[in-house]
Amino acid sequence: MSEEFYFKPSIEEFKTQFKAFAFSDDENNIDNQSPNIIDIKYLDDLLFDKTLEVKKIISDNGYELPTAKNKLPTFSIKQYIMFTVAEVFTSVFASNSDLINYIREKSKEYKEQFINDFGSIVTSERSYLNISLDGDVPKQ
Repeated sequence: MSEEFYFKPSIEEFKTQFKAFAFSDDENNIDNQSPNIIDIKYLDDLLFDKTLEVKKIISDNGYELPTAKNKLPTFSIKQYIMFTVAEVFTSVFASNSDLINYIREKSKEYKEQFINDFGSIVTSERSYLNISLDGDVPKQ
């Protein structure tokens, strides 16, 4: 995975998180043509598209993108991406209203959390304790 998409969740991460869904690459579903099985290629495309959307949100807010080098937090970003993609699947692939509501609520929670994570990083870098007061400060 390129450094640019370091925070994109993998298909395996998604499948581990959402075991309630059936996937096209599962051995039990390979010969099954049921419309209730999630196509892995489609899932990967959705994860990529949502990652691009999140990248735009991060960039538009002036935050630095998480990379392996800068070690900025990615957990809440990955969770938000996965739960948002799972929301897409709830309309067709889930019939349990508790599961649907859980996925929708978690999606909202993780979006707030990832924005708060980046907000706290920006705030801490620009806090008064980190601003040097070298030089002359004009009196008012």
